[in-house]
Amino acid sequence: EGVLTAAARRAARERETAWWIVCDGDVDPEWIEALNSVLDDNRLLTLPNGERIALDHRINFLFETHDLRFASPATVSRMGVVSLGEDDLDPAAVARSLLPETLRDRPAAALLDRALEAYRADCRALEV
Repeated sequence: EGVLTAAARRAARERETAWWIVCDGDVDPEWIEALNSVLDDNRLLTLPNGERIALDHRINFLFETHDLRFASPATVSRMGVVSLGEDDLDPAAVARSLLPETLRDRPAAALLDRALEAYRADCRALEV
């Protein structure tokens, strides 16, 4: 059993929890086509052995990839696509958004900005 199947089984069992299943990496043409029934209104994950796992509205998928070269038009039409380049996302802005609103205009935000700037080179190296 693969990681995605295990995550889907667990999410389907735990009915009180909202789930985000994050798929990080290149889109493989075989497995992305298998997810088409999950991404449409049926919301069924069909396994190679024929087993089907029903996924309800609490279970969401997020695909982080460099491109959609191997995704078919059918797959792309079933999902929302947000394209962000490296210049579109400022790490400091993301970190500030995580601060409680009451702290965003205070010294904590300035301290956070200075700390992020000090480690920005290391963070960018990790993104590659």
